[in-house]
Formats: sequence, C-alpha cells, structure tokens
Amino acid sequence: MIELDVIKSLFVLRHGESKVNSIKEVGIVQMQDLAKRIREIAGDGPYCLLTSNNERGIQSAEVIARALSLPLDFERSKLLFEVADQKALQYIEDRRNKAQYLIAVGHHHFVDSFPRLFCRQEFGIDTNIRELLSGEGVNISIDSHAYELLAR
Repeated sequence: MIELDVIKSLFVLRHGESKVNSIKEVGIVQMQDLAKRIREIAGDGPYCLLTSNNERGIQSAEVIARALSLPLDFERSKLLFEVADQKALQYIEDRRNKAQYLIAVGHHHFVDSFPRLFCRQEFGIDTNIRELLSGEGVNISIDSHAYELLAR
C-alpha cells in the first residue's frame, strides 16, 4: 500500500488529442484547461509531474508544466504508456514524498486502468470511471478516498 501521508491528490491525465504522435492545437487547449482545473483544486501545489516516454505524453506534460509554472525536466516512464499493474503502483509509491500533488500524464492503456487499480488497492473501493477521452483526467483525492472525473 502507498503511504498516503504526503500525497493529497493524484491527477491521472490522458494526453491531449493528437494526430499520429503529436498533439494537435485542440490537444494543447485541452491540457491548458486541465491545468486550470488542477490549479483550482490544488492551488500552487507543490506538484510532481510525471509522464510517459511517448511524444504525445511529453508534449502534453510540457503544456501542463508551462501552465503550472513547473520545470520542464519532469520524469518520464514507459509505465505510463502501458496497462497499469503492480509495477505502476510501485512507481507511484516510490514518488509519494516528492510533492502533495502528483500529476501523471499517460495514454489510454494506463489512464483507463490505473485509477481503478489504485482505488481498489488503496481504498478498497471499486470505481465506475468511464473510459477517458484525450484531454481528460481523474482527480483521486487521497484525503476523502474519492475520485472526480475531469471531463472536457
């Protein structure tokens, strides 16, 4: 289980709408909108930004980083591109003390599986989170053991 004493919220975001391997202008706007929602929820942070090692994820994370005034040297991992499993849970566990608000920008395999896996393992609850579209996310509130869809 993840030690939840530092993390207040975990934001799991799907990369912005893209064509081939590059986010489109609409994808940039989607990520800017998500960053605004994150700031409304978490204020000035502190944040820890993580992303997949795929170009769409990196570009989306760059938009989030600029909007939240974060450094562009965020961590990249192939785990945020794949279906979430125990390795992905451990990956987040290992970063629990980096900030109160973790932001993980990933791809549909990851974002569609990780919130359910996390909530089941950490809170003992099954979620009914629908498949996320590009430019959407989930805010998993550690304090309230609840989640909120960040839809377009």
